[in-house]
Formats: sequence, structure tokens, C-alpha cells
Amino acid sequence: MKRLPKQLQAAVDAHRRSDFDTAVSAYRKFLQRHDREAGVWHLLASAQLMRGKLADARDAADRSVVLDAGKPGHHLLLVDVLLMQSEYAEAIRRSDVLLRLAGPDDEAVWRKARALRLGGDVDAAMQLLDVDGKQGPPFLYEKGLTLEQLDRLGEAEAVFRDATESDPAMAVAWHALGVIQLKQGDAKSAAPSLSRASKLDPENAEVKINLVTAVRLAADIKGALLLSEALLNEHGDLADVHTQYAATLQALGRFREAEKEFLKARELQKDNVAAIAGLAELAEWRGDYAGGLKLLDEAGELTAPDLIVSRARLLQRSGHAAKAADLLRREEAAGVGWRPWQHAQAGFSLAQILDELGDYPEAFEAATRANLIRGGRFDSSAHTRWVDRVIEQAPTTACEGAETDSRPVFILGMPRSGTSLLEQILSGHSALYAAGELPFIGEIATRTPGWLNAGDNAGEMAGLGREYLESLPAEAADATLVSDKMPLNFLYLGLIAAILPGARVIHCLRDPRDVAVSCYFQDFVDPALAFSFDLRQTADYYRDYWRLMGHWRERLARPMLEVHYENLVGDIEKQTRRVLEFLDLPMEQACLSFHEREREVKTASHAQVRRPLYRSSVGRYRNYLEQIERLFCEPLADILEQYQASLNGQG
Repeated sequence: MKRLPKQLQAAVDAHRRSDFDTAVSAYRKFLQRHDREAGVWHLLASAQLMRGKLADARDAADRSVVLDAGKPGHHLLLVDVLLMQSEYAEAIRRSDVLLRLAGPDDEAVWRKARALRLGGDVDAAMQLLDVDGKQGPPFLYEKGLTLEQLDRLGEAEAVFRDATESDPAMAVAWHALGVIQLKQGDAKSAAPSLSRASKLDPENAEVKINLVTAVRLAADIKGALLLSEALLNEHGDLADVHTQYAATLQALGRFREAEKEFLKARELQKDNVAAIAGLAELAEWRGDYAGGLKLLDEAGELTAPDLIVSRARLLQRSGHAAKAADLLRREEAAGVGWRPWQHAQAGFSLAQILDELGDYPEAFEAATRANLIRGGRFDSSAHTRWVDRVIEQAPTTACEGAETDSRPVFILGMPRSGTSLLEQILSGHSALYAAGELPFIGEIATRTPGWLNAGDNAGEMAGLGREYLESLPAEAADATLVSDKMPLNFLYLGLIAAILPGARVIHCLRDPRDVAVSCYFQDFVDPALAFSFDLRQTADYYRDYWRLMGHWRERLARPMLEVHYENLVGDIEKQTRRVLEFLDLPMEQACLSFHEREREVKTASHAQVRRPLYRSSVGRYRNYLEQIERLFCEPLADILEQYQASLNGQG
């Protein structure tokens, strides 16, 4: 092998150790005396590209091609520089030259496809990439990006997965895979993909921001908080880092802190859409609809889908439902670049607005379109098997060393069964702190699979009750009772009995048909609620819920109070007295003025609990009976009879 001149060898050595400034200086000195060396111009272009000096890299790459036009590698680097400069038309032209030299080579094909995609001709890019045979990781990565831009998300996920299998060290492919999984609502799969990307590229703030999102949406709120705090220390100058931290605080019910972080994000980037949308949502949860609309007005002419949906919701809450419906119809139809999940958000909002306007057929159509986008991620059979296991193995009595604290009050049941209304009523009592939907029991259960065999894991279980109590909001420290209204805690009543045997349990029930319709119209982000996107899966889930609650009724050592939504709205004072008696609390009239209370309510019922009691939600299913009869009502005919009997029995 021919030895390089000493000066050139020094430049190459500096290049290899990523000392690009030294390498560039040495290449230039060498080229002052040997300016016809195409290979050295190529190396200089590469070093300049790594320094981010695109104009200098372009000049050097052009020179290398002129001096040795027959070398494909020189053309490849020139195309890379052109892509970085957003010179897509020229990149396409140069890619054609490269293809004539190298033939249908992977490296040449994916570069031309990228130039076509970024230049706006996504269909042509896809046609170029849609070939059989084995392809390398960069080719697969570009193909995945193109499929993603065409909204073929399932295919894109499969291709990105192929890329990561072909090159497990390809950080950008892991990142892209995680983002695609997030876009499809699969946060539990996205979190490990993004974690892998972050380990491979630890300095990439965008990867970490997306990882926080995935961990939070996968319901690991504590994990998201730890990641958010670390990210804030590393990249506190980035607006998106503050919005992610704010969203995590919001999920924990720490609304004032969340508001401060959203405002900080806007200080760093005034037009940050996530911060504006977050502040508008907080205003909506507080019932400050005028304030939310003012915020959006002051944001100017921003047309991001998230802000359009926020405006529509605030208009609806302000009594302008028809105007809100017109806004969503117009903007969604005209919206260029709306992604599937954004169409889903708009569809769910439009369905709720049309329901309020009494246009039930169109409302159900809008909900169905949105559910079709969101659905496909819930495994009913696996859930049924898990419930079987819970019934067979879960504890029903206290474990040794369990906490005896009697402050926790668990308000639970199916989503949309009245848990928010009941907690809002109870929040008026001077002795009770309403903590909202706390994620901690679910997190403990997920992290401690041994709870299903508590007797064999007493040592592991003993400290879990204390862990839960220490996780309660600091504001609850002086309260006699603290309510936790996470509905799906019904899945973990055996765990609650084992680690918090002094806790009280209130089970909220509602006509299954009303529950089904209400869930079908909600855009739930929690993957545990993905059953709601399909009426038949909702029926399967309801049956599992019904039999599991029957098991708890028979086996739990402590009493459980059951409150039917229909009875609650039918005679609020009678049912409130009944609940307070169960909690050993005296009646306080403030409980009956629940709709006048200023309190953030972070649930799908935040608007309803700010209105005086109304009965229009009882029997709402009748507006949609034809649509739900076959998929929901018929499979649950026996349970519908049992529910009616239980309702009549409570009175």
C-alpha cells in the first residue's frame, strides 16, 4: 500500500479522531501545492461538512467531482451536501448522474428518494424506494420516513423495525421507530425504542423530549417526572423541555407548577404551540373559558391543529357550540398537513359538539371516524386472561406489616361512570382533600407483579402502602380524608386491600349503555382505555369489569359502598348524605354547591361538574341505540338486566 505524504497523513489522522479544524487546516496546506488531488478535495469536503460549513463543503465537493467525475463516492458526498443545503432540485440532478455511474445502488437510490421527498414529490420518492430485495439500514430509514409522510404509519413502523434489526446501533432508526409508535398511540412500545435511541445518542435533546412523552403516556408518571427533571438540568434553554416538564406536572395534578413551566416555555419561544395549547387546556379545566379564548386570540394567526381544537372546545364550553362545529368542519377540511391523530382529536371534539347540538347521526359518524384512527391497539383476550388471573390469585386481606392509615378514599368504577361528579361533590367538605386521578396504585401494580401472590411476597409488599401515602399531594397533609378517583383502580382492589386495609372504597356505577356511548365519544390517551375505540371491545371489557367487581364484593374483607349515577343525579342530597355517612363525616351544605367550586378538574368530565345537576345524561344512549344495539347491547343482555336490578335495589 502506498504511504501517504507526512503532511497528508497528519490531516487524515486528525480527521479520524474528529479534530476537524486541524484536519481542514492541514488539507488546505496540502492542496496549496497539490490542487489536482481529487481525493483530498473529497476529504476536505467531508471535514467541512462535519464542521457545519456547508458552503465550504459544497465548493470542495464540486472540485472533487470536476477533477474525478467517474468516482461515485465523490458524487455521493456532493449529494449529501446539497441535501443539507436544501438544494433539492440540484440534488436530484446529481443523484441521476450518480445512478448512471453506480447503477441502482442502495446508496444512490435512497439519496435521490430523500431529495424527491424533501422537494415535495413524496409519491415519486416512494415509487423509487418500493423495490424488492435486501436493503441496507439507511435505505430502510429513508423508506420509513417516506411511508410516514404518506401517513402509512403501520408500514413505516415495520420498516423502521427492520432498520433497527439490521443495524442495532442506528440511533436515528430507533428514534424514528419510537416516534411512529407514539403517533399510533402505542406509548408502551415507544418508550423502550426511544430509551434505546437515547442511550445511543445521549446528547440528543429531541430524543429525550420524545422519551418523556412516551413514558408519561405509558402511565409511568414518576418515571416521566425523573426524566423531565434531568432533561431540565441538561437543556433548560429549550422551550420544548419546559413544555414536557409542564405536561408531566399537569398529569400529577400540580397545575400551578405546570402553568409556570408553560409560561417559561413561552418566554423562550413565544409561539410555542405546545405551551399555548397547554395553557389553554389549564384554563379550560379551571372553567376559565373566556381566559382560554383570550390567550388563543393573543397568540395571533397560528393555525396548528392543536390550537384549532382547543379553540373549538372553549367555544363549545362558552355556549357557542354551532360556531365551534363550523370551525372544526372548515379547518379540518382545509387543513394541509394534518396528521391522523390530529384528525382524531378534531373528530372526537366535533362528535361531542354535534351531540350537544342534537345532530346525533352526524355526531356518531364523527366519533366512528375518530375511533377508527385511534383503534386497533387493545387485546381483549389478553385482558380477559389477566382478569382471570386476578380473580384466581389476587389477595383480599391485609398483608403483614400493612399500613393502617384510614385517610385514603378510593372512588372507582368504569370510566364515565360518575367518579368525577362524586369527587367534585365531596371536594366541598372541609375534612376531605380531593386529589383527582392519581396514577400511583397502577404504577405500583405494574412495578410489583408479585402483588398477585401477596402471601408469598410479604416483605416486598409491606412498604407499598407507605409509598402510596408519601406520594399524596403535599396539600393533603392536614386533611382527614384524601380521595383518589382513578377509575381503573377497580382492577387493583386486591392490592389496595393488601397494602392499605384502612382505606374506604366507593364504587360508582352507571347504565352500561350510557358508559359505552360516553366512552366512545372520548379521546382517551391512556393505553389502558384503548378498548373504548371499539364498541365490541368495550362490551368485552365491561363484562370483565362486572365479573371482577362481583368477585371483590364477595371476597374483600372491608365494606364497599356502591353509588349509582342515576340515583345520584336523581336525589343528590340523599346520596351525598349516604356517602358522607359511609365516610364517617357530617353533612356540609357546601357539598351540594359543587358546580360553583373553582378547582382544576383534569378528567373528561371537567365541563359537566361545573354545571348545576342535570339529568340529560341519564339515558343518553337512546339517541344512539340503533348504532350500539348489535355490538354492545346484545352481547351484554344479561348484564343489562343485572344492572337494572342493582339500581332498583339501591333506591
